[in-house]
Amino acid sequence: MSDARPAGRILDLLRLAAGLGVVGGALDVATVLLRRAWLGQFTARSRDVLWLAPLGYVLVFALGALLLGLIAWWRPRFPALWLTVFGAAAGIALSVTFLLLGQRLHPAALGLLALGLGAQAARLAAAREAATLRLARRAAPWLLVALLAVAAVQLGGRARRERQAAAALPAAAPGAPNILFLVLDTVRAASLSLYGHPRPTSPELERLGREGVVFDQALAPAPWTLPSHASMLTGRWPHELSTGWFRPLDARDSTLAEALAARGYRTGGFVANLIYTDYEKGLARGFQRYEDFPLGLATLLRSCTLTRRLSDTRAFRRWLGTDQVLGRKHAAVVNAEFLDWQATTGERPFFAFLNYFDAHDPYLPPDDWFRRIAGHDRPSHLSPFRRLGMAGRHAGMRPADVQLERDAYEASIAWLDDAIRQLLDSLEARGALANTIVVVTSDHGEEFGEHGVYLHGHTLFRDAVHVPLLLWAPGRVPAARRVARPVSLRDLPATLLQFTPAAGSAFPGRPLQRFFGDSVPAPEAPVLSGGAEGDPHAGVVPRRPRRAPVADRHGLPVHPARRWESPALRVAHGPGGAGEPVPLPAGTRPRRGLPGAAP
Repeated sequence: MSDARPAGRILDLLRLAAGLGVVGGALDVATVLLRRAWLGQFTARSRDVLWLAPLGYVLVFALGALLLGLIAWWRPRFPALWLTVFGAAAGIALSVTFLLLGQRLHPAALGLLALGLGAQAARLAAAREAATLRLARRAAPWLLVALLAVAAVQLGGRARRERQAAAALPAAAPGAPNILFLVLDTVRAASLSLYGHPRPTSPELERLGREGVVFDQALAPAPWTLPSHASMLTGRWPHELSTGWFRPLDARDSTLAEALAARGYRTGGFVANLIYTDYEKGLARGFQRYEDFPLGLATLLRSCTLTRRLSDTRAFRRWLGTDQVLGRKHAAVVNAEFLDWQATTGERPFFAFLNYFDAHDPYLPPDDWFRRIAGHDRPSHLSPFRRLGMAGRHAGMRPADVQLERDAYEASIAWLDDAIRQLLDSLEARGALANTIVVVTSDHGEEFGEHGVYLHGHTLFRDAVHVPLLLWAPGRVPAARRVARPVSLRDLPATLLQFTPAAGSAFPGRPLQRFFGDSVPAPEAPVLSGGAEGDPHAGVVPRRPRRAPVADRHGLPVHPARRWESPALRVAHGPGGAGEPVPLPAGTRPRRGLPGAAP
């Protein structure tokens, strides 16, 4: 190296690593965006990926360079420069080739290709060592300055747009209530003590239910996250929306956040499902603040394909001894983000949408919560669902594995219920709860092999679509009311707008206030749940769109026939006699095992 001093050599290596990190991160981001434009795939990364990915590579490469520099300090003939360039170039090549060719080449082939490219880059750099280090000294500082400038522009621009949107709001109607919309991702009604489950999984929801309205037959519009959330925010059925496994919600339909902002509300979304509720999925429209990926080391590392892939490998998980997802956002973080924002809303009413991810697999509640619900210590923090994968799960799960997953799932729900208690206690301490309408629901349920299927998104059976629904608003809703009639979550936008002083609703669906009186509403149209196109990576999921009535217009559950024998489903017999045939929506073909009423 040109600088003979040990400290100078280490500094040269750090500059070189920083420059390579910025270049590698830029190539990673460019490839991800190319895949999105070319293949239509979501990036599954933070909106700050433009600067987070390069910064992540800088951090990883700089740590490696520091280690190599210290070894070279001890052993001067150690090829630190060659190894620095080799490691960085191989890492960049592995990331880019995985993104471009990961579905076409075996991982071993990708690894060999990356090692070869890294070796060639290191050979060229070592042959021109002085020129390489000179270029690094000149370019690295400017590259880092450019990176900081991108970060400042993105973060500053987002804060400025929020201020402008808040300043442009019209005056809110006097007495307009706050609306707190809580979605417990993946929580099925059957696992809640609110709905009769023997374990004490939801004492806080039970307390709210004694003071509010509980819907005993609330049905999710879809058995997976994106279309169900889109339906809850637009009032449209999933088959009327653009959402799919690789398609976001488009701008054709107004959202609840847009409607409430037009009525003078401050609107904020705080989501923990970073797969299908982040900014990229179209759900953020109308929210002046939308918090998804938290800024931090985990998000930084998840922004880089290299560290992202490493953290997802089974070998790495076994080494860590846990299947916890890097960068998972827990309820405490969601609550803190919301409470920080709520403190800035001033005298305006707020609409806050909170999505919690703690009951989604892998189910990893704190050990004390697992012990409290299961009655024993958890034997392992590795998930059988994750270990077996899709094919292994459906080939057969051991009863002990299923019980472990169910114990962990229900402990996660109990932990989440306590987080809701803490959230409401904080709002009450601020004096903000008295004028707040609280909605608690879920986007879909979860299956534990009741019909030979696990997790969600695969069927329309009851465990996949029967979800909690609770409205709490003392003085605005009756206390201790249980509604037995089947209802759909797609009615929530119309319901929540009816609580606001301004008249009229721009949303389809019927307000749930129709169940607040003493009279029984007339029979209604069937309640639908539907699935979008099947996940192309999951062989057990049907490849065609599917929709099925899960309750008929008389409020009776649809009969769970093993096989559909005609284009119409017939309802089960009820006290009033046989129900009439319920035609399937146009274009829906009969399928085996899809109806989703009783198990």
